[in-house]
Amino acid sequence: MHVVPLHTRLREALVSAILTGEYAEGDRIPSERDLCDQYRVSRTTARRTLTGLVHDGWLYTVTGKGTYVGGRQLDQALRPFTGFTDDLTQRGIEVASRVLVAEDTKASADLARKLGLLPQTPVIALHRVRLAGGTPIAIQRAWLPEHRCPGLLRFDFRRRSLYEVLHAEFGLRLHRGHSVIRAGLATADERNHLGADDPSAVLRTFQTTYLEDGDAIEYCESIFHGDRYNLTFDATEREGQISITPTMTAIDQQR
Repeated sequence: MHVVPLHTRLREALVSAILTGEYAEGDRIPSERDLCDQYRVSRTTARRTLTGLVHDGWLYTVTGKGTYVGGRQLDQALRPFTGFTDDLTQRGIEVASRVLVAEDTKASADLARKLGLLPQTPVIALHRVRLAGGTPIAIQRAWLPEHRCPGLLRFDFRRRSLYEVLHAEFGLRLHRGHSVIRAGLATADERNHLGADDPSAVLRTFQTTYLEDGDAIEYCESIFHGDRYNLTFDATEREGQISITPTMTAIDQQR
């Protein structure tokens, strides 16, 4: 049986409190002594956890006053092969998904065009609400050609990463992706899944991901909670051309 270390459990509890708004930006968090009493951990564990959260940008300290919630908590690059699960797990965030749709279906004419298939070709639909620290931060609706990953839905995508499964179970190597990003308002259904107010702004990404052989492996539409993400760009000059890298920055803190 896997036992989660106390410092990891304390970290996840504090991150979840920040994500849910229990601790807002600028709020002072409990002292080490109070954390020890509240979570029944040692002073060493509390100090180690706070130090790690300060290092990662979740918190900051003011000498003689205490520790406060910072304004920057998480950067997630919109790279086509860096999954939501892998990216957040590396930062010590508990990641999970609520599966909305997992079914075999047929490609519409529009979806077939995006995936480079013939209309009515069998595809797999996988739609999920992505959770970080128990808080919904995105909705992702993905479609994949069934012949490239037959039996995909036998895996548990409440916990597993789609990209990890494609690589580990099917030997598929993702090569490149093309994304379009738009701002908009959440629909009633999206607000319900994200726990968002009416109206609420969202960022929508429309991404097609390709394998090394040039075939499309996934078309994915993602809806990010507008109150929890910023979109920024870094531009770099390479060989006479400007390369622009978009980055999603989680404010209140997939694939």
